[in-house]
Amino acid sequence: MRIFKTHKAVKTFLLMLGLVICQSVTAGKISVKSADPSQGEQGTINLDVTISGNGFDNSAQAVFLLTGTTNPAGVFVHDTTFIRSSKLVARISIDRSHAG
Repeated sequence: MRIFKTHKAVKTFLLMLGLVICQSVTAGKISVKSADPSQGEQGTINLDVTISGNGFDNSAQAVFLLTGTTNPAGVFVHDTTFIRSSKLVARISIDRSHAG
């Protein structure tokens, strides 16, 4: 679970997100340990989020979803870059107008 701090007008609220890594069926077991940064401002464009874990391969794709749902909650993943089996970088943008 990751927290992305968001703003709407002068009201501040926290958007609870889960991070899902999707990769090819032939891949082994994967785990996610952390995402850095673990928060971002609403309206942020092209934020690089470093994802640490184990078992990643070059087919891995990051997906951020509102916890317990299939709702991306205003977080758009532009691309996911495979660095090594323990590190990915996801470039994301956070919708300025999404209210969670």
